[in-house]
Amino acid sequence: MEKRKVVVASDKYKGCATSPEVCEQLERGVKSIAEGWEVVSLPQADGGEGTVEALVEALDGEFVESTVKGPRGGSVTARWGYLSRDDRGDAAVIEMAAASGLALLEPEQQDPFKTSTYGTGTLIRKAAEKGAREILLGIGGSATVDGGLGAALALGFEIKDEGGWTVEAAGEELERAAEISDGEVPDEVKELQIKVACDVTNPLLGEEGAAAVYGPQKGADEEEIPRLEENLARWAGLVENYAGRELRDEPGTGAAGGLGFGLMGLLGAQLTGGAELVADLTGLNSELENADILITGEGAMDAQTAFGKTPQVVAERGREAGVDFIVGVAGAQGEGYRELYDSFDLLVGLPRRPMTLEESMAKTFDALYDWGADIARIDNCRQENR
Repeated sequence: MEKRKVVVASDKYKGCATSPEVCEQLERGVKSIAEGWEVVSLPQADGGEGTVEALVEALDGEFVESTVKGPRGGSVTARWGYLSRDDRGDAAVIEMAAASGLALLEPEQQDPFKTSTYGTGTLIRKAAEKGAREILLGIGGSATVDGGLGAALALGFEIKDEGGWTVEAAGEELERAAEISDGEVPDEVKELQIKVACDVTNPLLGEEGAAAVYGPQKGADEEEIPRLEENLARWAGLVENYAGRELRDEPGTGAAGGLGFGLMGLLGAQLTGGAELVADLTGLNSELENADILITGEGAMDAQTAFGKTPQVVAERGREAGVDFIVGVAGAQGEGYRELYDSFDLLVGLPRRPMTLEESMAKTFDALYDWGADIARIDNCRQENR
């Protein structure tokens, strides 16, 4: 069997396996058949749940736990990642959902007028104090529509009402905000390079904006949407005046209740595709330069995968690098998955026989191992038939 280089760069299988676990099982399967092959595992993510774990694993970082305010003010313990880097300064990986996520609340607690991004801002500040010079922030799963007001307060910005009183950390406080100043923001915070992983293009305001699209998901009813919109419009004016430029129509500023908008205006953050960002950080391109086989995937692959999801981003980079055999392994193949064959040579689903979803999920690790082995076998046949 000709020696080959294999890159395994998969996202998680939600509810079944983390991205490091997926990559490990596929790698073990390949090596069970092709012991002499070089196999490189680079766990991937899209900026949402699992991003911290994927990057800490791929870049040999460390996990940090911090107690911060949750979305309604109570204490939560949030885990984030710290990456020590000699070449360009240390970085921190933070998932907004860990401190300001909807999953931290019971349904009856969900209320965008009461929730806040204060805990997320605290994590960013703690990372800066620890020595991070770059923040990689995933903003999926938020419970908030506060435009980043809470995060700004945690980072040291002074936000006052028309009477000179400091506003509180809650979405409803946007109604009072009238003045922003940064005199109390630490230098290490001002100097941060913040990259926000954002995979939606919604603007801050309007029919496709944070209030109209995401407000109902976070507890607002139809009658409350106009109030949320008015609050965000007021806040947008303040932040844009501080920044000296208009930002409200920038793609992605409506994500996570406007947190990206606030960080762009106040600290010059950049919004970028999550899967693209993680691929860059893990050095995927350099590993693909001399790779023969690329294996990627996620829990479900369908027609929507083509729109910037991890497997598509990874496969496109493989094509650009001239990888000979690109395989997508999915927990399930949904409608339209064959449309992905422009980027893939082979697409497979984990189940080998009819089974329930519960049984399939329980057998995820075994199935991944088996497919890793079979991909090595298939590639060997391809080589012999050339």
